[in-house]
Amino acid sequence: MGGHRVYVASRTVHAPMWLDLATSHPELEITSSWIGAGPIDENDTDAIAELWTRCVSEVVGSEAVIAYHEPGDIWKGAFVEIGVGLGAGLHVHLVGNPPGSWVGHPLVVRHPNLTRAVEAVTSVRPLTVDQAAAVLGRSPATIRRWCASGALPAERHGQRAWSIPRWAVDVIADRYGFAGVDGLYVDDPDDVRAAIAAGRIYTHGWNIRTDGSVVDATAGQFHAAGPVARIVAVDDPAHRHYLTWEQLPAELHDAAEDAVEASYPDPK
Repeated sequence: MGGHRVYVASRTVHAPMWLDLATSHPELEITSSWIGAGPIDENDTDAIAELWTRCVSEVVGSEAVIAYHEPGDIWKGAFVEIGVGLGAGLHVHLVGNPPGSWVGHPLVVRHPNLTRAVEAVTSVRPLTVDQAAAVLGRSPATIRRWCASGALPAERHGQRAWSIPRWAVDVIADRYGFAGVDGLYVDDPDDVRAAIAAGRIYTHGWNIRTDGSVVDATAGQFHAAGPVARIVAVDDPAHRHYLTWEQLPAELHDAAEDAVEASYPDPK
């Protein structure tokens, strides 16, 4: 087999489901030998030792982990397998709602069903920075910062190029209730050119509703006396301070990008 090597973790009662998944998805190479093994006597210490030595080795030798939890499932060994995977730096693609704060680990990616989890693992066409920026409604500079910080899993190629898995972009997109915008906040929208020259134009992200109003979850950085989160209606004078890159005059793009890059330099 030469597919994507994936370790699957769940209660043993779900073994038939994993066997069916392996049959229906030849692009997957499920490394979990337990799904095809029979029951083991828990009093047989030699067999138990061999089982767990093998399971740990199979997890470490995989590219990712898919973990499945149904309501009422009581996990035992699955927690160990997931811990081994996280310790090995693997992404754990989780379906279901198991207990524990570990689900907040940055390598844990939650999916609504197995289909989405499999799509994530088998995604073979990574996006470029520009493609990811178009999907997420953010600037390329923001995408590069997310990649460099680890907020967006990606592989670096050279100084500014990244390969970004499609599943990672989809996960980020799913977090927004409204369309995401990565644009600019301008202190003086009546004189944008002067604002750029004075360094009073800031890269800023917000969400926008279908009626055009802005949902700004971090407005407190510009309005210390006001709410941290605010909704700015289209007819609100404050709405004019929010500019998308498309609204910025083309002849000012280079100067604005220079100002943004100076404020947020790419890591070396």
